[in-house]
Amino acid sequence: FNETTSWSLHPLQLLDWVVPEFFGSATGTPTLWMMVLANRNMPYYLSSFVGFVPLWLAFVGFIVGRGRQRAFAGFGAMVLLVLAFGRFTPVFALVYLIFPPLALVRFPVKLLVPMLLLVALLAGWGIDAMRLSDERLNRQRRRVVVGLTVLLGVLVAGWLLSVIAPNWIGSAAGWILLRTNLMFVRTPAGELTGEHVRWAVGYFVKMLQIHLPGLAGFALGGALWVWASTNRPAWARKALPGAILLGIGQLAWVNYSANPTVPKTFYTYRPPVLDHFDPSGQPSRFVYVFREAAAPATTPDTQGFVNFDSIPEARDLPPAAQIPFRDRLILARAAMLTGAEGVMNIDVERSFPAYLNEFWIFALKGLADPARTACLMGRGNVRYQVHRERVDSPIEREVAPIANGSPNPHYLYENLCTLPRAFAAGKATAASNVPDVLSRLSDPGFDAAGEVFLSPASRIPTTRGEAESAGHVEIMSYAPNVVVLRSTMEESGYVVLLDRFDPNWQATI
Repeated sequence: FNETTSWSLHPLQLLDWVVPEFFGSATGTPTLWMMVLANRNMPYYLSSFVGFVPLWLAFVGFIVGRGRQRAFAGFGAMVLLVLAFGRFTPVFALVYLIFPPLALVRFPVKLLVPMLLLVALLAGWGIDAMRLSDERLNRQRRRVVVGLTVLLGVLVAGWLLSVIAPNWIGSAAGWILLRTNLMFVRTPAGELTGEHVRWAVGYFVKMLQIHLPGLAGFALGGALWVWASTNRPAWARKALPGAILLGIGQLAWVNYSANPTVPKTFYTYRPPVLDHFDPSGQPSRFVYVFREAAAPATTPDTQGFVNFDSIPEARDLPPAAQIPFRDRLILARAAMLTGAEGVMNIDVERSFPAYLNEFWIFALKGLADPARTACLMGRGNVRYQVHRERVDSPIEREVAPIANGSPNPHYLYENLCTLPRAFAAGKATAASNVPDVLSRLSDPGFDAAGEVFLSPASRIPTTRGEAESAGHVEIMSYAPNVVVLRSTMEESGYVVLLDRFDPNWQATI
């Protein structure tokens, strides 16, 4: 459940729907509010801005619209919004228990996609109602105006409080910030200090003082527009299409920066770290190992200060592309673009197949010795590992520092426990249970190249041969759907291909 709700919509993030980048830009330096409200992650969506005008039209469509479709869209959107709050309300947890397939959504915040689809449908019906100005709008006018008037009162009261009694709002904002952070913080490095909270509260109050008057103006304008449109003034009907186009234009303008274009060099750039990979007749994997350091929150992260001007290919990249580009420098992402096969240990999800989830949970939490974790990676054909800092490990050899655009580099290590992608073992042992098998594989003294583990239900004899190489295996062809191996066996044994298991694979001799 904690993994599934790791990206939940915080109720305060609704401010970002009507005020673009209220808590800061997702493509620039993230504010403390942005990191905490996004559950100590980067935001799931670069921009969640919708705009007041579409939401106002959706409200009109829900109140004035006809029939079951309007009711379904309106109440459906409300239900999806409440579920999108995820861990912040008990509703998602209750539905999660009653309806287990909800886990397939992966993250509650993704429910905003169908929710906003329903909002868009309601906004379309709101446009029709405002354009036609029929008798139903006349009858329901009071309900729409009352709702907008209540919203206007709340906004004006909130603005007055932010000006007259900012400490009241600041105390509540500070409590929300600390409480939310405690729900998702994983190490002492993520704990907040009094200075952190003080700066964040000041930012929040100042943003309320700046933006609440504008939102109040929107609410007042919406109420006046609905009131005037029911009296059929010619100017209101003529001006309505212009107002709608203005709202659409604002929506497009504000969200345009969230989808920047990048030059071709973003895709063709070859990270220098690839030059340190030794050529081999067999493919091997690399892994970017990320562990949050249990350091005080005030410790500066010098690797976080990146000078993109020092990299010609990245100098003119828009801010949204700079972080992905840096991930490519250290091979954290974009493996297919670089021609290297890799993995990183972030986002171990329940959506993984059971055996992969068990592997990662054991590797990250079941082994106290980092050297044994590295050895377990090597037994999965990981030849290279990238670390944020230098490590002192008996089974890892430093290859070279890796430039990452910051004053302090990352480091490339060769894993001395690595197994080739294909090999021949002379002995097989019945696997007792997953933790025991993984524990033995992580032992540097275990001869993983000479012994394999088979399912206890396997019909193949499990005590045959010696724990040593049974021959030589060569990869003749390696393609997405067909892999051809040529084995020269010196004795009876088992040919092993360290590819991810899938029940649809069929082996033929």
